[in-house]
Amino acid sequence: MVYIKKRRNTDGIINISTWMYIATFEKFRTKLLVNSTIESLVQPEYHAFFESANVLICSFVLGNYSIGEKGTYIKLSDFYGADIQSEKYIEAIRQKDCNYKYYCDTDSFKSIPGTPIAFGVSSSILEAFKSESIYDYSISDGQNKTANNDRFLRLSWEVSNEKVGKGKKYIFYAKGGAYRKWYGNLNFVVDWTDKARLHYRKDNSARIIPEYLWYEPGITWTLLSSAETGFRLLPEDATFDMTGSSIFLKDEKDLMEIMALLNSPVAQYILKVLSSTMAYQIHEIRKVPYKREEIKNNKQIGRLAGECVNYSRQDWDSFETSWGFMKHPLI
Repeated sequence: MVYIKKRRNTDGIINISTWMYIATFEKFRTKLLVNSTIESLVQPEYHAFFESANVLICSFVLGNYSIGEKGTYIKLSDFYGADIQSEKYIEAIRQKDCNYKYYCDTDSFKSIPGTPIAFGVSSSILEAFKSESIYDYSISDGQNKTANNDRFLRLSWEVSNEKVGKGKKYIFYAKGGAYRKWYGNLNFVVDWTDKARLHYRKDNSARIIPEYLWYEPGITWTLLSSAETGFRLLPEDATFDMTGSSIFLKDEKDLMEIMALLNSPVAQYILKVLSSTMAYQIHEIRKVPYKREEIKNNKQIGRLAGECVNYSRQDWDSFETSWGFMKHPLI
């Protein structure tokens, strides 16, 4: 599909594109960007070669020098199917101004946390990465794993209301779920008795978050999503596992503002810059820029986020599967 001509001091290759953004290859990217220049890169759509194949690939030409020259990047990932890939590639080559062709130098990638090869990022987003991030104001310290969900987990409607809550047998257990913002997806409860917690500590396959994070409010989301993900309140009487990834705040007063930021279109765009995979990892969430003072100065943000949580909670409790269900809103 793509013809690469090898020139002096250059090397061309077609490879799996995950090296461009996942954390495993961060050291590789850093070394590459210091010692080389990406002269050109083409990122095809997943089905670029065969309709039945779903492959993450890219082709690129590296110059064995680093002098800050701008490379050419062509993004074909928005064009579905093998038939249109060559057509769009040739179109991008022939047209000087093409909305899926970009020019940028390797130094611009170095300013983004994790140095992803994010070639479509605007100057304003690059500038935002120079500020503080959610990482500076949040806590992530492990996750829970029962090692036997059939034994320790129940759906909330399977147990008595009197057994759910702080100091009782069960607490809510966030496990991700469908796309939803602000509140909800709390369908499960987990055994939180002394005996169960002892098991989580001692079983080699299980784990439990540190005690200082028990009964603390946080922000949870669904780890895997084919599109965007929604960020929700993790209540005080809840905990979480890997599929319901969560962070906590050093200062609880930042809770609503950070959740508002993460649920904004800006944060969703930034998360796609930080990773093009379908997994929203904790370390990527915490890299989102957070201009705390500017956000705090706008008193409306926290207030409106709190209202969104309340409205979403009312909506969630209108379902019969919700633990807080009282009656259908139309009755």
